[in-house]
Amino acid sequence: MLNPAWRPAQADNPALAVIQQHYKINSDSTMESPVKAINLPVICAATPDQSADEIRYLASALERQLNLPDSRQLQPASHWSLSTGATETSLNDDQPEQVLILVDASLDALKRAYARIKPLQHFRDTRFHVIVHGAKDAESSRRYYRRLAMGTLRFLDLPLVYCGAAPERGNGFSQGIANLAQKVKQSSTDTSDCREIQ
Repeated sequence: MLNPAWRPAQADNPALAVIQQHYKINSDSTMESPVKAINLPVICAATPDQSADEIRYLASALERQLNLPDSRQLQPASHWSLSTGATETSLNDDQPEQVLILVDASLDALKRAYARIKPLQHFRDTRFHVIVHGAKDAESSRRYYRRLAMGTLRFLDLPLVYCGAAPERGNGFSQGIANLAQKVKQSSTDTSDCREIQ
């Protein structure tokens, strides 16, 4: 007599039908999970000698990293789209939930960033994320952020969220971009008031 496990499965077996139905329902629900589209306008405040290509490269690398799935998921939960050509006029047409500000580590760039944020001061429900590019170290990057954040909070009553310093190309660039993407994701889901400057 053969072991029952060796017998071929029978199509009319009720236990087999229950198992098939279970896996069919689970696979249908995982395949149909909707992907949330997130449009993130990017305001670039660079010094004249700073190449616009460098900022675009940084934005595209960040967009690629934001769209990678987590290690626990097969597909990303949301699709991020970074638009580097955002202008004050295009942002005024439809109020975004969040805006990314890429600013160089210089006083001229801080003035440009402030001037580009000022027309958006009526966006009270928008979260403004700041990434500082070209700072010599993390503390220098944080000082530039604090200077911009204090000005926008004091004069425009707009809080900013610090996401970090943009990494330089070379060793550690991928890890730095991954850390920035993680901070942008965390700060976009954080609902706490960010009026306290870090």
